Amino acid sequence: MFRSLSRFLASASAAHSRAPRPGVCAAACASALRGTATTTTAAAAPPAGTCAEPPARAVVHAKEPVCIKVKKGEKYFWCSCGMTKKSPFCDGSHKEFNKAHGTQFRSVHYTAEEDGEAWFCQCKKTGERPLCDGTHANL
Repeated sequence: MFRSLSRFLASASAAHSRAPRPGVCAAACASALRGTATTTTAAAAPPAGTCAEPPARAVVHAKEPVCIKVKKGEKYFWCSCGMTKKSPFCDGSHKEFNKAHGTQFRSVHYTAEEDGEAWFCQCKKTGERPLCDGTHANL
């Protein structure tokens, strides 16, 4: 597991080759985000911010929702990118990643309407952001 996003970016960048191949960059980035990246002996990596294939979609953090006890009026900031280490909530990981890959991920604000439980999406594909709508069942 990476201790910092900087180490992730270095690892993902090292996984890129001089001649980008479709799917390779995105797979390396997703692998690194999950903390499962392995050291590679790839050719020289492109400079930071020139990822050959920036992920246009969020990384699936998990294929199931998570139930969170919420309090009426309290604000929650849901991770829309899947890169957080505090799922389902945003930890700001998207900021450096956006700079390096030209993406525009940001947190989604949610205010609880009442005390109770809320099922937050972790697959990042929901149409009811940030709450789960069952889309993960089709992944």
